[in-house]
Amino acid sequence: MMRTQKKFFRDIKGTSFKAFQAGIAVVDPDTPQRIAQQARQLKASDTVMFCTYTDGWSPEAQKFRLGRKCLQQVLSNSRCKVRILTKNVAVRDDFDLIQQYAGRIELSMSLTAPPYAGPAPAFIACGYGPILFKSPVVPWPMPGF
Repeated sequence: MMRTQKKFFRDIKGTSFKAFQAGIAVVDPDTPQRIAQQARQLKASDTVMFCTYTDGWSPEAQKFRLGRKCLQQVLSNSRCKVRILTKNVAVRDDFDLIQQYAGRIELSMSLTAPPYAGPAPAFIACGYGPILFKSPVVPWPMPGF
């Protein structure tokens, strides 16, 4: 979703990465069209990872439904596998698409709140088991895990 538009960033004397570090969202609504072209080159043995650098379900991207549109392009234009890692509960709006291609998708959620208070119930209700990474970042007890 983030692209380096050299002219724009040259004019403001920066880069897309510096803008991102400063908390500025750079969203390119044409990303799904670019992905469609690139997805045709993918093989069934390839894996595409969503949300490693930016989150397609972030509030900024939701305005354009970029997570869903990009996912649709990859899934419909290739036979590759897809891994999604998101923090945003908005991914549940796309569970219909995710379930349609369930054999090719691995969905993980990064929970920064207790799982019983956030998106985990919807995530688990759709048949996805929890992936738990316990670290000192989560200091409270996690009932049910």
